[in-house]
Amino acid sequence: MSLQKLKWIAIFSFVVAMVILLAGGFTSFDKLPPYPGQVVGPDGKVLFHKGDILAGQEVFDHHHSRGSAPGLLSLYYLSAPEGSRNQGRGIGVGKDGN
Repeated sequence: MSLQKLKWIAIFSFVVAMVILLAGGFTSFDKLPPYPGQVVGPDGKVLFHKGDILAGQEVFDHHHSRGSAPGLLSLYYLSAPEGSRNQGRGIGVGKDGN
């Protein structure tokens, strides 16, 4: 295969990947879940508002960038069972191996 043909295959693959990525982004943006205006407890007292939810999301996104490898790893650590987090790393393992 010639170098010219490989170049056009790479360009075509990149363009197709970008189209798929952008289409997925636009469709997921339209299907965002609704946020309640406020959450009320059983006693009728307002527990928190929509602004509180959005502010909490901003804090989470600031500390856990979901688009990067470290961010994805941090999400794994938040959701992984406690025992599997330290397995195989020597973290939290005593002298007897426990």
